Amino acid sequence: MAKKRKSRSSSPDAPKPATILWVLLVVNVVLGLLYSRITAIRKVRVEGAYSWDQPRLEKIAQGLKGIPCAQINPNRVGSDVMADPDVYGVDLDRNLFGSAVIRLSYRNPVAMLADEKGVAITIDGLEYPSEHLDPALPKIKLQATDVKPDMTLAGPLNLAAIAKLVAKSEEIAGGLPISVEVGDGREVCLNIGTGRVKLGSSDGLDAKMSLLKDQLKKDPNMFSRVEEINLTVPSVPTQKSKVVSGVKQ
Repeated sequence: MAKKRKSRSSSPDAPKPATILWVLLVVNVVLGLLYSRITAIRKVRVEGAYSWDQPRLEKIAQGLKGIPCAQINPNRVGSDVMADPDVYGVDLDRNLFGSAVIRLSYRNPVAMLADEKGVAITIDGLEYPSEHLDPALPKIKLQATDVKPDMTLAGPLNLAAIAKLVAKSEEIAGGLPISVEVGDGREVCLNIGTGRVKLGSSDGLDAKMSLLKDQLKKDPNMFSRVEEINLTVPSVPTQKSKVVSGVKQ
């Protein structure tokens, strides 16, 4: 009698047919989501846009419509939105139901360079080109040797300290125009209206500004009669009175 052959049992590690079917189903669903027009973006909302930037952002938003949700590259969208140097950050949300939201924020310049058109300065001392600067922004005048052609600082000038000085000055200026000059030897001079404040080096500006704030608190109209205040040595402040028709005030 012929011996019966033993049936080979399948390997315990081999995938079961049901598992393979589920994997294929999942892959099919994923591919469907990637390429299905059902998930195409139909509505895009832009949040945080300034009015002058809305036409550019609307064009970017329109470019997303009709593209399946999963095929949208957020890095590319972010790069397109941040092509304008005034944009600080961007975030993109989208879902499978055809909606997307672009949220963005902008840099907040505290001043601009006096002798370089369209160069903004943030409170952190960052310089960047901008076509949307308010003409009323305080101006910072640097020595030619402090600015390279590519708008990066040369040497150890602490532009962040100068920018913070501008921000503090707005708190006490009472709406008067503000400008800062950095002269020879990195001497800092603050102009508030027709008044001039010599501050010396950029070291210890916080203490010097606190002293100036105290003086203005005691005499709010000081700049109407004082031409120059010297706070180079804060412990020995001096004043130079204005001269009107040959008479010192």
